[in-house]
Amino acid sequence: MMADETVSLSRVAFAALLASFSAVLAGTLPWFEPGDNWAQGLQFFALIVGIGTVLIACYVAVIALPLYAALRTRWPHTWWRSALAGFVLGVVPYALLNASPGYEELQLGDTVMIRAGHYTEAGWNRMLWNGFETGLDGALGGLVFWIVARPRRPKQKGGPLPDRPFGCSM
Repeated sequence: MMADETVSLSRVAFAALLASFSAVLAGTLPWFEPGDNWAQGLQFFALIVGIGTVLIACYVAVIALPLYAALRTRWPHTWWRSALAGFVLGVVPYALLNASPGYEELQLGDTVMIRAGHYTEAGWNRMLWNGFETGLDGALGGLVFWIVARPRRPKQKGGPLPDRPFGCSM
């Protein structure tokens, strides 16, 4: 990282909060169904997004920001690294929390997800798909973090013109 690529702590904190909000919003928006009472549905949705944002912001503050601080001197802060880190940070807690089913039996509709305390094939497929979706939510959060917290190089004003404009020889 070059000396002119500094990022203020307040911008990193704002980026982390905005990334948390966007990841939670992306994860909850597909499930929003207000039903007959739109006002009550929106209040519940806002409550879920608010609580989720606070919880994810705590997770980001404890896990993601220290990793960002440790790794930013070793690797450039690029959009794809931020998206990959967000994906991993989204998948890992989901996988850890769902490694053990916690149920003896679970059936959703006609599909048996857990039998005798173990995931069935349909259960594994569902868990892997949900983990992938959670990773995509995290990747979106990582991209939002990169957009807000990426270093901005100062614009150069004036100065000499290049010998060969646009790389063309005359």
